[in-house]
Amino acid sequence: MIVVRGCWFYGPPGCGKSHCARWLERWRGFRYIDGDTFLPYDMLECLHEGNSFNDEQRERFARILIEKIRIYTYEPVAIAQAMLLRKHRDLIKAAHPGLVFILVTADENVVKQRLGQGTNLVNQHLGASMRSILEIDHRDPILHNTCSASATGEKTEVGGSSLFADKDTAEISLHPSVVQSLDSILEQASLIP
Repeated sequence: MIVVRGCWFYGPPGCGKSHCARWLERWRGFRYIDGDTFLPYDMLECLHEGNSFNDEQRERFARILIEKIRIYTYEPVAIAQAMLLRKHRDLIKAAHPGLVFILVTADENVVKQRLGQGTNLVNQHLGASMRSILEIDHRDPILHNTCSASATGEKTEVGGSSLFADKDTAEISLHPSVVQSLDSILEQASLIP
């Protein structure tokens, strides 16, 4: 059986899931996948209206993602998508046992700053609501991301990490302690030598 292998970064909006996944793409050769690109129209509408998803929408989306990522068997993937509820992550884990789910956290001030810039699909109010329903699976590794981003594309540093908000720039970095933690997770999962 051919399996999808890689990492799924989950956690509340604004914690840096996409940044971590893009870093893996840039520096470790993983294929970056933004899970939100597969959001169906009704769920995008919810976000634009500042509303949370209902349970039926979340489960349907988990099943959509299970199917969409099946094609990525030729290279390791780095997927970024909140997937807040454990039962939905468990559905994906059962379908794709080669994925390592990693909870990404960040300081609340950093999250508020990032969501306040208006560059995320989620605003600060909805972000706080989504943070409150996050179900943590304590078997999953935790990566505390110390980076922040500027909506103007200017470099912003928090705790020694830097990120350019401009997605076209090649300059994506993580704090050395975050890199060390991430590499350790990848080594344990046999995703890098």
